[in-house]
Amino acid sequence: MGYKLSEKAADDFAGIFEYTLVNFGELHAQSHLLDLEKIMALLVDSPNIGYECNEISDGIRRFNHKHHAIFYRILVNEILIVRILHHQMNPYLHFPD
Repeated sequence: MGYKLSEKAADDFAGIFEYTLVNFGELHAQSHLLDLEKIMALLVDSPNIGYECNEISDGIRRFNHKHHAIFYRILVNEILIVRILHHQMNPYLHFPD
């Protein structure tokens, strides 16, 4: 079992890297992304640690880590990371009805 990023989550991940790189430098950006990758691996090992957010979308779970919320679905053979949003972002604006 592993994890996979949706297209939007991949864009989120790239945006987080770019923002951190521009504002805090390469070392911090690399460290921050490695930290997020460790959290996604943790979700693979313990997929139920995030709480259910069915009000956002059926089957969506949320795990908060530092300044980000990781939204994901538990699939048969993997975890699908759907979005990685800053905690100040309104998730209802980033998910389809």
